[in-house]
Amino acid sequence: MSALPNRASAIIDAFGGTSATANVFGVSASAVSNWRKDGRIPARLHLRVLSEAARREVDVSAEDLMASPSPAPEAA
Repeated sequence: MSALPNRASAIIDAFGGTSATANVFGVSASAVSNWRKDGRIPARLHLRVLSEAARREVDVSAEDLMASPSPAPEAA
């Protein structure tokens, strides 16, 4: 996957959307919606995401799962 502002959202879409992702990982759709909103998937699921992505031939790397860096503070 290419570097996207919200990598979690791209990963969720690659797994078929919010409901499909929730079903794959055994969590609620609202939890997945929060991942999309927060821009990250919980670290406790990273290994499962990578494993499921490989099984489904979805292009996801460990780097894709890393939280996006915070923007640099503005200079005073």
